[in-house]
Amino acid sequence: MGTADIFKRLASIETDLLQQLRDIEATQEHLELAILSNNLGIVYHTQGRFADADWAHKRCASILQRFDNAQRLLAQSLANRAALYRTFHEYHEAERLFQVASTIWDRQGWPMQNEMRHNLEEASDDLTTEMLWAEPIEPSGLLRVYSREVQKLKESPDLLRDTVAKLGPWYHDVQLTPEISTSPFAATVHGEPLEVFV
Repeated sequence: MGTADIFKRLASIETDLLQQLRDIEATQEHLELAILSNNLGIVYHTQGRFADADWAHKRCASILQRFDNAQRLLAQSLANRAALYRTFHEYHEAERLFQVASTIWDRQGWPMQNEMRHNLEEASDDLTTEMLWAEPIEPSGLLRVYSREVQKLKESPDLLRDTVAKLGPWYHDVQLTPEISTSPFAATVHGEPLEVFV
C-alpha cells in the first residue's frame, strides 16, 4: 500500500477503528482497546490532528501499563507518541518518551524488523489486530520518518536554524551540515552568529 493510497483511505480507516473501539469498550477487552487506541492515534497523527492523536496514545499507554506481559507494547506506544511529538516539534518530550521506550526495550528486547513492518506504509488491510508503528526503526538504526525530516532540515538553513533554536541544550556539539554546528564555539550559520545554548 503506497502513501498516496493511505491518505485516500484515512477517513475510512478512522471510521473502522472508531467502530471497533466502541465494540471493544462494550466488552472490556482491554488489550484490544489499547491496540485500537494506538492505531487510531497513528491515523490522527497522519491527519495532523495532534490533540486527538495525543489522547489516543495516552489512552493506549494507560491501558498497557496495567499488564505486566505488555511491556514491549507499552514501549511501542511510547515510541509512537514520541514520533507524534517530534512531528509537532515538541523535541524535549519526544526525547524523554523515546528514552523510556528504549529503557523498556533494553530490558525486554528490541523489536525485530519484521515486527515494525506493521505501519501505515507497509501494513495490510487489517489494522485492528496488531499495533501499528508510527516510526519504524530502519536496519541502519535510523528512525524512518525522522530521518526524512532531518534531511529536509539540512536542505533549508533557515528552517534548520529555527529548529536548532528550539532544541536547546539537547543537541550541543552536533555538526548538522558543513556550515552549521550546534557547538557553542562554532555557532555561526553562513557567517552570522547562531544563538548559543548553554
